[in-house]
Amino acid sequence: MQRTTLQILAVLIGLSSLAPAAQAGERDRTRDSMNVELLGRAVVLSINGELGLSKRVAVSAGFFPYLAREEKSVVVPLHVSWLSHSDRGLYLSGGVTYVNDHDSEVTSTLTYGFQVPIRRAYVRLTFTYFDGNFSNEQNPGEWDLPNPWPGLAIGGRF
Repeated sequence: MQRTTLQILAVLIGLSSLAPAAQAGERDRTRDSMNVELLGRAVVLSINGELGLSKRVAVSAGFFPYLAREEKSVVVPLHVSWLSHSDRGLYLSGGVTYVNDHDSEVTSTLTYGFQVPIRRAYVRLTFTYFDGNFSNEQNPGEWDLPNPWPGLAIGGRF
């Protein structure tokens, strides 16, 4: 599990370095966005920020404090994404979802979906494959998820 996660991180870092250097005047600002994702990469709900490196490549980070259990935890999805066109089309991303609870777990993820623009906003339907399950030794099966896991993100570009 640890080795797989490190390999995926190395690939993601390599892919992100292939993106053209973003210069202040040349960067496509429409790829900078914020969204709220129901289900998806953070399992339940997340608030995500996405920074465009080019017209089609972006990096994103999210956050969700999971307070429903006795032991409070934080879920943080980190991804590199690719969009087939600058504002709509096939959406692919790869990354990790970090869960900080009593035993902290990092799970590799691969997401595919479709994004539709609505003026400066967008709707993105996604399906995420989790490499591993969100379960722990004290509560086996507590986080067992079907693969792929659906998600719906609604956001805006700025």
